[in-house]
Amino acid sequence: MKTTLGLAAMLALLAATGHAEQITVLSWGGTYARSQVEAYHKPFTKETGIVVVSVDSDNPAIPIKAQVEANNVTTDVVDIEYADAIRLCDEGLLEEIDPAVLPPAPDGTPATGDFLPQGLNDCAVGSIVFSTIFAYDRTRYPENPPQTIADFFDTAKFPGKRGLKRAPKALLEMALMGDGVPAAEVYEVLSTDEGINRAFQAGHDQGRRGLVGHGRPAAATARRWRGGDDRGLQRAHLQRRRDRGQAFRDRLGWSGL
Repeated sequence: MKTTLGLAAMLALLAATGHAEQITVLSWGGTYARSQVEAYHKPFTKETGIVVVSVDSDNPAIPIKAQVEANNVTTDVVDIEYADAIRLCDEGLLEEIDPAVLPPAPDGTPATGDFLPQGLNDCAVGSIVFSTIFAYDRTRYPENPPQTIADFFDTAKFPGKRGLKRAPKALLEMALMGDGVPAAEVYEVLSTDEGINRAFQAGHDQGRRGLVGHGRPAAATARRWRGGDDRGLQRAHLQRRRDRGQAFRDRLGWSGL
C-alpha cells in the first residue's frame, strides 16, 4: 500500500532522494497555500530542479484517506492538522519518518532537539504554529465592541450572525470559556463526558440564533467582508490581510479571547 509523507517540511527528504522530476503537495488553499509556494516550493524547485504542483483542499486529510484506500495515491506531501496526522498515522495511511534522516538546523542542532514539544511525531514534521482568534465588523459595533470569547457567544448583548468553522477543534474550548470555564481548566473539563456535553450544549445555547458554518478560514473572511457575518473565528495568520488596505482595516476589528 502506497502512503504519503506528512507536512510540507518533508520536502527536504524528497530533495535527498534526487529521483522525482515532479511532486504534488496537498494543502489548504488561499493565502496560506500561496505563502507556502513562495516560502517552500519555489526555493525547493530552484535548489533541486524538482517541480512542485500545489493542490488545494478544504481539509487535506480527507482526500489522503480516500487516495490510500483506493490504492491511487497522487499526493507526495500533505499539510494536515496535528490531530489528523496522529490519526492517519495510527491508521497506517502515512509513511513513518525516522527523525535521524531530517537535516539539522543551521547551527548544527539535530532535528530532534530543534522543534517545539510535539513538533515531531512518527509520521509528520511540524511546520507552523497558529492560533484561532475572533474578528468582528466595526461598523456593526462602533461602541463597546466585543472583547472576550464570552462576548462572542452572547447574542443578547451582541446580536448578529456568527461564523464558525464546521469542526469542533478549538470551538469546544471556546464554548466552555464562553460558559465561564477558566482557560486553565478547559482541558480538565473536556476530559470528562460531562465536560464534552457541556461544551456542545454551551455552544448551542449561546449561539444557536446566528451560527453560520464555513469550510475554511478564507471563506469566513470573505463572507464577513461581504457583510454576511457580524463576527467570526479566524486563524491568526490571516492577520496579514488586515494590512493590505485601509478599507479592510476600517471594517474589521480583532480581539483576543
